[in-house]
Amino acid sequence: MKVLTTCSDQIDGLVSLLRDAFQQVDVQLLEAGEIESDRQDAALLLAAYDSDDDRVLVRKLISQIRNLSLDIPVILLHATPEPDRVTEGLRIGAADVITFGEDQHLLHVIRRVLRERELHRERDFWQRRHTLSERRCARLMDSSRDAIALIADGIHIYANQVYVAMLGQSAEDTLLSPVADALDTDMQDELKPLLRPLSATEPLPAERRTMRFKRADGTSINVEVQINQVDYEGEPALLWRVADTSVDGQSGLTEAMASEHRAAVNPEVVEARQVNLGRMKEQIEKVMQGTVDTQKPCLLYYTRVDEFDRLQGDAGVHAAEQAMIGAWRFLRRQLGAELPLGRVRDNAFLFLTSNYTLADARRMAENLCTELDRETIDLGNESVNLHFSIGITAIDNDHEQSTSWMDRCLKAVRALDTEGSAGVSTPVRLFEDLYPTSLAGLNEENNIKQFVRQMLEQRMLGLAFQPIVALKEQQYEDYEAFTRQTISELPAGIPQDLFKRAFRTGVAGDLDRWAILEGFRVLRERLDQHPRTRLFLKVSAPSLRDPGFADWLKLSFQAARIDPRNLIFQIEEKDVSLAVNATRTLAEQLADLEVRLGLTHYGLSSPPGRILSDARFEFVKPDQSLVLRAATSTEGVEQLSACITAAKEAGVHVIVPFVEDASIIPLLWKLGVDHIQGYYIQSPAESMDYEFSLLE
Repeated sequence: MKVLTTCSDQIDGLVSLLRDAFQQVDVQLLEAGEIESDRQDAALLLAAYDSDDDRVLVRKLISQIRNLSLDIPVILLHATPEPDRVTEGLRIGAADVITFGEDQHLLHVIRRVLRERELHRERDFWQRRHTLSERRCARLMDSSRDAIALIADGIHIYANQVYVAMLGQSAEDTLLSPVADALDTDMQDELKPLLRPLSATEPLPAERRTMRFKRADGTSINVEVQINQVDYEGEPALLWRVADTSVDGQSGLTEAMASEHRAAVNPEVVEARQVNLGRMKEQIEKVMQGTVDTQKPCLLYYTRVDEFDRLQGDAGVHAAEQAMIGAWRFLRRQLGAELPLGRVRDNAFLFLTSNYTLADARRMAENLCTELDRETIDLGNESVNLHFSIGITAIDNDHEQSTSWMDRCLKAVRALDTEGSAGVSTPVRLFEDLYPTSLAGLNEENNIKQFVRQMLEQRMLGLAFQPIVALKEQQYEDYEAFTRQTISELPAGIPQDLFKRAFRTGVAGDLDRWAILEGFRVLRERLDQHPRTRLFLKVSAPSLRDPGFADWLKLSFQAARIDPRNLIFQIEEKDVSLAVNATRTLAEQLADLEVRLGLTHYGLSSPPGRILSDARFEFVKPDQSLVLRAATSTEGVEQLSACITAAKEAGVHVIVPFVEDASIIPLLWKLGVDHIQGYYIQSPAESMDYEFSLLE
């Protein structure tokens, strides 16, 4: 549970109270009057409400929460009970106002507020489900071959096209017309019992009646009507249904009426209205088997009509359905009759093509979007222009579930939503632009390179910073920068050791350059407020061996206008041992720039100090294995001591990383270690926020 608070003076007490009462409580101090994006999922806001400044801040926070439609209850805390302050706090929107020190009262209110929050979230969830069910029911009635009408208080409140055709009227004439006007006069006595007030708790029993309807042309027809009481938009109503088998010439329908009925249920309209995911899954499974036989991929297109939700909300279900029918007809006309095409969601279609490359597929989808821009869809009383968002993927094997290919297309469409209108010129995205074509083949070097480069392009990578703390005098505020993913998790099929694999390929050079430039940018901003900050950045083996890297680094460093004393570059010991000349060249280049060089994973070569003669290093970091062994055995202590002694004799400072607890710190102090780093100090974070002033 994430809790925000503005109570800086009482935060320790609040943290202790909440963590004793609730499990896994994350209390974050809200110093500024801004609800940031990463805090929008907070469960609660505890705000001070004593001073005038507090009152201004609280009003701003409550206003922000309302404007952003956030579900964050606010509980106000004040030092002394003041009835006026309590009344004012509740009036501006707080869930409650509590006096500091009334811990049990506060916990009771928090539990009540969280319970109410959970209840109204659950209520909203079921309301959305109910609304979706009603919409789905309306679409089924619209597309039914049966004649269906809903009647409340003797008035038609809904009629599908088949029912309208049965009466020979237009939809406008039928809607809101008295049901008595649709029946012959001699049927009025039979109708009266059906028009009495309906009870939601005591519904009318279902029944069948033969009724004689009066058509607009003056003729009459006898049909059997199934009558049921239903709930429609929260109110009881009667549903009249004339089964398709009874609406024919044998039931007394004229040829003209039968013709209207056939038009209302023509196969094209029915197919456009019918959401049939199962049929398209069968098509995909058939194509999957075909890719094995032909060794040629097939392409799947998820085509979303972007205006559907807006039309459904503004103009109603019928208008949105008419738009989907128009979009289906457009696609069928553009694609031809032979390509598999089907509606799979309220607002989306799937279709499949073969004998296309990915580049061809993109061009074809872009042409569809362009042609649709020129198309006007008739909705009856009005017309509308529609737009597609299209996600594409290649079906290239039969080892996946059919739905997994659709999921890939959905990921591509959601990427379009994330990018916004400025992200792409046309709303078409290939899944293969986001992830490798073959996830199973990610072990191959080319696929690793492709995926990591796409992560860089899509800004799915960021930097994390971990502090390095001196055991003696802290002259600089030191941080090491790490590259990490910004997405919550890698896609299914992507190995979790992706970066470890990537740094064994040439793409590591791209990662180095990106991390260095990003590190320069963050450091430049940091130095304005903290001029003593120093940043450690990694140089991998591909960059070390790249003859153009040193020149690129020099230009980048000079363009960043950063004091050389604020930078340290690090190289792994094994990379140095395999590229001694390149290391010496880079060390000389950095020395000319007055930038320092460090050595990581130190102590694995034998003897440990020999590597320090190959180039001039300012710092060394012993390998993680040495630190772990030193924490568990006497032999490990001796090995770590030998490495540190060799570094000290060479005049090199020692930083011990991977310090997980305080038990090893006295040993490190005794061995003369200069700095320590690890989760005991702080885990890597998105910003450089360690409080070094506490060490002084």
